[in-house]
Amino acid sequence: MGPAGEGTGDSGVAAVAPDGSLVWSTRAASASRPASAATAQAWIEVTAIADGARIRARPVTGPVLGTIAYGATFWVSCKRGASDGHPWGWSYRGGTYGWVRGDLWEVEQHTGPGGTATPQVPWCP
Repeated sequence: MGPAGEGTGDSGVAAVAPDGSLVWSTRAASASRPASAATAQAWIEVTAIADGARIRARPVTGPVLGTIAYGATFWVSCKRGASDGHPWGWSYRGGTYGWVRGDLWEVEQHTGPGGTATPQVPWCP
């Protein structure tokens, strides 16, 4: 188990990727950037803005694969609408791939001299 607000869920369940393929979690100890093989899209750094944000195998009612602590960094590659009215982001955190509700994270903003524009999370194909 990670920092307060983080935990593991059902590791025996695969997440359903945006293209419909099944993606199994691994035991990574860090929040390092995910392997590009898991999706053809780029990954955008985001921060959890709620403690215990659930990462699910499928949006809305999918099994919980883990939770993410407030302030923790993780990655989102794309988002899609769901039956609960929220966009959900295809996410990666510490070896776990899955879906996190869009109002539970925000895109990291790197400001300062020479800083680039804040990236926008695209809609999944």
